[in-house]
Amino acid sequence: MTYMSAILVIVWLIGLSMLLWRWMENIRVIHNNLGPECADFGYLKPGLISLLWFRFSNIEPLRLNSVGRDRLNGAIWNERAMYAWMFVGVLLAAYLF
Repeated sequence: MTYMSAILVIVWLIGLSMLLWRWMENIRVIHNNLGPECADFGYLKPGLISLLWFRFSNIEPLRLNSVGRDRLNGAIWNERAMYAWMFVGVLLAAYLF
């Protein structure tokens, strides 16, 4: 059983690292495709949560060019998948340990 739990943890960590890599790549691509008027955090929707915690769903699509808007939908999906994967990891840790 020890080997099986180690294999599950390793697979979970590999999956999380892949999702984090895609998340960071999406941050880079979307920030490179901001409009010229977005020199500060004005491209985020107003609110305290958007300033304290970066989420792709807080980005106003009108502040992006066409490439950024196309990439934004995939970035939102990837972010939700990453949070779901982390939740599965918490459940897995509760089950295994």
